[in-house]
Amino acid sequence: GTNLRFTDVQAALGLYQLNELPVRLARRRASYHAMRDRLGDRLLTVPGDEAPLHNVVLTSRADDAAAARRAQGILAVRQYRTLSQHPAYRHLADRPYPNADHWTDRAVYLPFGMAMMPDDAIRVADALIASGVACEALSTS
Repeated sequence: GTNLRFTDVQAALGLYQLNELPVRLARRRASYHAMRDRLGDRLLTVPGDEAPLHNVVLTSRADDAAAARRAQGILAVRQYRTLSQHPAYRHLADRPYPNADHWTDRAVYLPFGMAMMPDDAIRVADALIASGVACEALSTS
């Protein structure tokens, strides 16, 4: 078992940080929209007015896209694998999981977070565009 309860000090810090939440969310929205303005429908969107948790693009050259970002000093990762690719679930690999496999093979997670500023988001998007790695159009439907 894991004890995930906050100590009194952690709770006090968390309560104080809640005061900054509207400012942090506004900054997150602004950086997302700056990146979205550059990448258009190649950047993952979610229904509604909020920015998604992650900045994700899909490309058939996901390893190239992530490596090009790292070469430019920009963190980009291939984050998740289809469940059947994990050792504990190898027994599920005998059947196809086309949607999960598509995401695993193509998703590149670009920098994101509440500390990212719009100028940072523009730099990340422009670096992706300059790399010449084609990204797929994404939709929420």
